[in-house]
Amino acid sequence: MSPLHIKSKSANVTMALGKVCGGLFSVHQQSGALVVGLEGDLGAGKTTFMRGFLKGLGVRVRSASPTFVLMKHYRVPLLGRTSFSFEHVYHLDAYRLSSKKDLKTLDFDSVLADPGAIVFIEWASHLRGVHKDVVITFRHGKTINERSITFSSH
Repeated sequence: MSPLHIKSKSANVTMALGKVCGGLFSVHQQSGALVVGLEGDLGAGKTTFMRGFLKGLGVRVRSASPTFVLMKHYRVPLLGRTSFSFEHVYHLDAYRLSSKKDLKTLDFDSVLADPGAIVFIEWASHLRGVHKDVVITFRHGKTINERSITFSSH
């Protein structure tokens, strides 16, 4: 699959993009979790995208970057599962990590083995040894609110 490039003109558009991505990821056919890497500079839209993604699934909790807790877990409500095959969404921040070994205390291997899970990893390039099925890269655009968002498969 060749990379898909999208321009976002505002945080609202980035959030809306996150909302519609649930349908894109629902065709997941693997034995383990679908792993999505989120790359990009600080403030480039990774967490805004995640807020939209979770909102689109009916997750009512206000999401924030898991910078200090490393990983957050969200259960997808039954209503959100009608067009989405996952029961669990994990949101991980790997900024302060260097390899999969750093996640041992979070039982990360069990998370990766769960076919009912989708795992989003901010700063995914910091985690050596973790395969990413899809990488979404966020870049600042030419104006203050513009973002360039690229989807690529690995």
